[in-house]
Formats: sequence, structure tokens, C-alpha cells
Amino acid sequence: MANVLLIYPQQIGMKLSPSTFLKKMGAYSPPLGLLYLARVLERSGNTVEIVDYNAEQFNKSELERKVISNDLIGISVTTQSLEFTSDLIQTIKEINQHKPIILGGSHCILNKEKTLHDFDVEVSVLGEAEYIIDDIVQGIYNEEKLSNIPNIVYRNGEKIVVNPGNTQINNLDDISFPARHLVEKYDYGYVNDVKLFRGKTTAICTSRGCPFHCNFCSVVSLFPGYYQRSAENVMAEINEIVNDGYKTVIIVDDNFMVDTKRLIKILEHIIRHDFDLNLIVNGARVDSGDEEIFKLMKKAGVKYISFGIESGNQDVLDYYNKKITLKQVEKTVKLCHKLGFITAGNFIFGAKIETKKHFENTIKFAKSLPLDVASFLSLGYIIGSPLWKEEVEKGTISPNETMVLADKRRGLGEFSIDELEEYCVKANKRFYKNIPYFYRQFKNIFMRDDLSYKLAGIKMLLN
Repeated sequence: MANVLLIYPQQIGMKLSPSTFLKKMGAYSPPLGLLYLARVLERSGNTVEIVDYNAEQFNKSELERKVISNDLIGISVTTQSLEFTSDLIQTIKEINQHKPIILGGSHCILNKEKTLHDFDVEVSVLGEAEYIIDDIVQGIYNEEKLSNIPNIVYRNGEKIVVNPGNTQINNLDDISFPARHLVEKYDYGYVNDVKLFRGKTTAICTSRGCPFHCNFCSVVSLFPGYYQRSAENVMAEINEIVNDGYKTVIIVDDNFMVDTKRLIKILEHIIRHDFDLNLIVNGARVDSGDEEIFKLMKKAGVKYISFGIESGNQDVLDYYNKKITLKQVEKTVKLCHKLGFITAGNFIFGAKIETKKHFENTIKFAKSLPLDVASFLSLGYIIGSPLWKEEVEKGTISPNETMVLADKRRGLGEFSIDELEEYCVKANKRFYKNIPYFYRQFKNIFMRDDLSYKLAGIKMLLN
């Protein structure tokens, strides 16, 4: 048996440092991937500790204590956390050069053996790890044991060895529920320095993958298919969450509303037991539900829904293969506003076909929608996404580049990175700094019945 330290790096693209930015912004949701693995390890008799650097500031002396007291370290890596992760690994090796490190997460899956060329670690996991994490921990010092574990990359002396295989989990009901007790020391539910969600906050994942194939998204490369848990399995976890005293649950699926029959079962279970939960839907499509579905969601306690809208131009939506229309966007957002949901919309600038007129149309369209939150970001060619693969084939992007911003200097659009950033800033200002938006939010503060949302709304307006 081993003492295992699992670390979730900062996801905000910063290098390792005591971050005043982190202290101001707060943490949104717990690292579910690590909590799933922690449950498996604990059931095998291991002792597990989790550090979430999105929820606490980095402290080198505290890290040193944890590195010394644990036998090995696991780190979940995303493209957004590369700089922080690189510094973190270097610091761990300075504390103890021989302390074994296991990497996992989306960056490892998308970059294969390159991860071990880039980082001084012992093992990298190339897919879902619930079925193999025990074997990796037991075999970390034994090359013979590692050689029999599928879907990993490991070091054998100076040699990097790639083990083929498939560890994808087709029946998600077989996975044990996350070890939430390991992060109860943290306070989650913050958005832009606002504690938006009342009470003890956690997250739940009811599916993996997405049945849609938007061109800018890399999910299809992370999960080749779409797999969802049964309604009964999800309901059992919700029961556990309620019994553990949680008041807010963030649903982190890429698309929670795919299966209407399953969705209705879950919602009716929550309503029938009068759980009094705040439910936050992170990912939803505007074509996923009708008025009756949204009314049921409202009754079950859904407070916040985030939609991927992307653009105010139909030709750009078609370019991204979104398979939605502007009329659908307008109809769904207005319906959700009427029903009293807090709604968020995400927009992207930088598709190859976009001009300034397209940008202006998107800003105008966003302002016409009764959204509570809007974010405008530059297009990124993310490793594994269809757009990224297309440019790699052309030679515009190197296979070694994990994320490249749309940039006319590289033939990836009509605007430079700086010009796109300027438009994102302009769009945010024009969306938030207008009288109809301020009036709508001021009105919402008094209409919403939950005191925490009233206080959050006031703070957001002041910000």
C-alpha cells in the first residue's frame, strides 16, 4: 500500500507562484477526475491526499512537506495548466529527484509519448485510468509490471516505452462515486470573485464525450464515443451528495441534455424527494429542450445554464459545424430568461471566414439576447480538434503545437492575435456596459427569491 498525493494544477495559464489572482477569483468546481481515481486507490487500501491549486495558493514549504510524506505523486494535466505543471514538476524534482510522478488528463491523452519527452516524469496515462491506476501505483518501481499495463507511456532507463491498448470505460455505471471527502477543506462555487452558489458546492459528471462534432472542439479525440450513466446510477449519486450536506451541484457534462428520457427521470427524482438543490448546468445546446423540459428543470432546482452560442452569424455557425440556427438561440435564451434561469452564452472570434462585420453582428446579437453572462474569446486551434487536424495536414500548424490562437500571420484567419484580443475586450465592454443590460440585472436582483443570488447579482453589477 502507498501514500499517494494527487495534484490539480492552476488552470489559468499562469506559471507557478503564490497567486493573488487565484485568491481574488476563488475556485469554481472540484477536480472530479482526481476524485474518481482517489476512490479507487482508497478502496485498495492506499492513503490519498488531494491538493487543488485552483482552490488554494501555492506554498513551496507546504508542498515540500507533502512530497516528503507521500510515496508518489499524480498530476492531472490540461493544456491550460502547462506552464504551472512544468514549474510544479521541476519544484518536486528539486525537493526529491527520485520521487515518482504519474501524469494523466487531457493533455497526456492528446499528446501521447510526447508528454514524457516534455516532462521529467515516470509514467503518463493515455486514457481513462480508473481500471489501471491500482496497477500503475503497484508497478511504479517495477518495469516488468509496467510493461503489462495497457495505454500508458513509461520510462525504462533512458528509453521511453509506449504500451498500446484501450482502457475506455463503456459502462460508466461500473465506476465508484468520487471521493468528495478529500476536498471538503475547499470552498467551491466562485465565478469572478463572486460566490454565486449558496452552501456547500460540488460537481457531478453524468456522461463522457459528446455526440456532436463541433470543429473547434477536441472532446471527440478525448472520448471517441458518447457514454452516459443510467438515470438510476446518477440518482444514487445525487442521494449520496444530498446526504453529505451539499446544497449546490455543478453538472460538468459537455452536454447534459442529450437524452431527454434520462433527463426527465433524474429531474423527477429530485423533485419527488424535494432535495432543495441548486443545480448548475455547465454545458447545454440551444436545441436540446422544449418549454416543458425547461419548466421541469426549473422545478428541480436548476438555477444556471451555460450555452455554447459561438457566433451571431449563421455562416460562422455552419463553419463550426454547430448544427444550430440563430432562431433557435434566440428562442431558447428568451424562454430560459422568461422562466427565471441565470443564462450564460459563450462566443468565439476568429474563424477563417470572419470579417469585422461578422464580429459586429456577433456583438449586436449577444446584446439582443437576455443573457446574464457573456464571454467572448479568441478562437484556439486545440490539439485533436478537427480544425487543428486540418491545419496540421496543411503544414500550417506543427503536430507538436498543442494550442495555437487564430492569427493572420500564420494563415489562420483575417486578424492578428492582438486584433482579436481587442475585439474580445470591446465585445465584453459593449455587452456589459449598456443600459438595457444594467436595467435587466437590477430588475433580476429583486425578482430572484434566493438571497445568495441577490447578493451575487449586486456584487456582479458593482464589479
